[in-house]
Amino acid sequence: MSKTRGLLSLAATPLALGVLAALTACTSDDGSESSTSGGATASCPATTEIADVQTAGSFISGGVNGLSLLQPAGDYIYLHDYNAGNDTGITVFPKTGAILRVLKTGGTVEVFYTPADIGETITSFHVNGDDLFTYDSSRDSSKKAKVVRTSLSARSSTAIATALPSEIVLNVFASDAQSLFYTASGNASGEMAIYRLLRAGGDPEIVTRIASGFLGNVQLQGNDIWFSTGQGAGPLYKVEKNAIAGVASQVSTKTCLKGLVVTADAIVCGSGFEINKFDRTMENQQLLVKALDDGVVSPGKGLVEVLSVEGNTVYYFSPVAPEKRTGLGRVALTGGATSVVACDRGDILGLAADAGAVFWFEQRADARGEAARTLAFRASP
Repeated sequence: MSKTRGLLSLAATPLALGVLAALTACTSDDGSESSTSGGATASCPATTEIADVQTAGSFISGGVNGLSLLQPAGDYIYLHDYNAGNDTGITVFPKTGAILRVLKTGGTVEVFYTPADIGETITSFHVNGDDLFTYDSSRDSSKKAKVVRTSLSARSSTAIATALPSEIVLNVFASDAQSLFYTASGNASGEMAIYRLLRAGGDPEIVTRIASGFLGNVQLQGNDIWFSTGQGAGPLYKVEKNAIAGVASQVSTKTCLKGLVVTADAIVCGSGFEINKFDRTMENQQLLVKALDDGVVSPGKGLVEVLSVEGNTVYYFSPVAPEKRTGLGRVALTGGATSVVACDRGDILGLAADAGAVFWFEQRADARGEAARTLAFRASP
């Protein structure tokens, strides 16, 4: 299951565009740098830049709950860019936003989907099978939103639900063979809810209501939807996906501020200085990565953050700017030694992997001091 960094809130929040270290250089102990473009050094595996996303737009969404940024499907990688799409004629919101895609092997970034109504904007999206789902909200809060299903192969779009609240605080986060799941306000008082909507369309049903505010770490695993309250800082809960106005059960009071991924038989939790694996009751702790001891990806100091669990591999990010060794690392879900996927990265926004490669997006400042750019990379898994 792919999991991107942060995973903190349901609000689509802008990502910091601060000055970042160069992404294609590895720094040696004497301070010299060697390029990793097109080749590897002794400590830094080779990476390949597959797209300059900045050519298609300038404000890449960090996703809603962190899950929406990077989603691979078939031969492509899909992402959401607020500053792409159709012109709106509105100074503050000049574009409708769009879903972009680029081939996994690299190439031109293309606009795949954008709302036909220039008064609408994409709040979040989800890709599953041959379907792209988008929650298209009106910029006028008095008007209604809709969920649109677009065929990836036919590129035909159909609204499967209309007259929905036009909100920013929501997340289209998962789907199974029958249904799409998303989060939004459950009532006028601001109580949050998880909704279920048939992929064929119809009226949404409330799976559960949560009175404790914004959610984090929301994900579907098996027959259950898992989530944390307090934007990911609160206790962990789960609820059966087919429930109707069900009551979520508390799994644990443990918190995972630096990423949480639920697998078929485990929970991977990033606390900042450690990444641990637990059973699905959040017991039987096993240490996977300890930041202060990890001399491969985070030498000496720094926090570690869970990015994704793909198969039996945990991918994590370790920002250690003082040493200029900001790293993308991996460790087996069963434990063992860590290893480097890429080093001296910028701000990694989203990551996914398949049998052939690891893909991620990251932001960096131009070497000439120009605005930050968003690039897509791949490396060996």
